[in-house]
Amino acid sequence: MNWKATGLIVVSWVAFAMSFPGITLADGSGAIYTEAGIVPNSETFSTKSDEVIDPLRGGLTLRYTDMSFPGNGGLDLNIIRTYNSKRTYLGAAIGPIFRGGPNNHSTLGYGWDITFGRMQYVYGDDGDSIEIEMPDATLNTALQVPGEPYLFRTRDQWLVNWNPTANTRTLTLPDGTIYSFNYHGNYEVHYWYATSISKNGNTIAINYFAGDVSCKATEAGLLCYDHAPDYIIDTLGRRINFAYTTVKTGIIGAGGNIYLRLKNISWPPEAS
Repeated sequence: MNWKATGLIVVSWVAFAMSFPGITLADGSGAIYTEAGIVPNSETFSTKSDEVIDPLRGGLTLRYTDMSFPGNGGLDLNIIRTYNSKRTYLGAAIGPIFRGGPNNHSTLGYGWDITFGRMQYVYGDDGDSIEIEMPDATLNTALQVPGEPYLFRTRDQWLVNWNPTANTRTLTLPDGTIYSFNYHGNYEVHYWYATSISKNGNTIAINYFAGDVSCKATEAGLLCYDHAPDYIIDTLGRRINFAYTTVKTGIIGAGGNIYLRLKNISWPPEAS
């Protein structure tokens, strides 16, 4: 191997990357390598329908549909469980926290998540944007429409209406599906979570496991799960419940930590 030539290539790449602020080096110094999900218009590799590998970010995404019920007007009721290897620990004492995601624990374990969609408003020197994560772990960014303070649009024509004054936060897809984001919990205030999904006059309503009961005391502080789904119900009256349990893990000192874990997902709901 020509080590001298190889060194020249590396140096050339570093010089090229540093000359463009939008390009981030692979040392982890930028956010491009920590995005935890599937980024549109980014090259991916897959040999299975439920597995996606991102060669640029080094992320593995797994997607499993645990429940699926056909719905009216093309609005199916789906429970999608996803895993991404970029959802990492940010400190062993406080457990798994999503990088690029909510500042809360996962109820499914390291790297796993169930969400019905969430958005975050991001302030930027070159203009504000909306970061979007969909139920299947697809990520997208909507940029502000010139002259429209509350409208944002993605490259593939997803339209976001973000108007805090009117308490309106919606995402409209090209096929007419509308996501409404009206919940951020009592403790997780950075992300807004989907509270309804509508299409052709049909709606799926999402309710969350909220309030003080969602919080567990640990030696690292109070950890809250108010982003965890409680139940969802569609226009046809079909309801899916999420049940949780507490587990004691990661014993530190004399106390240890209590975490919330998803116990089961049931339909029809279990008799109480």
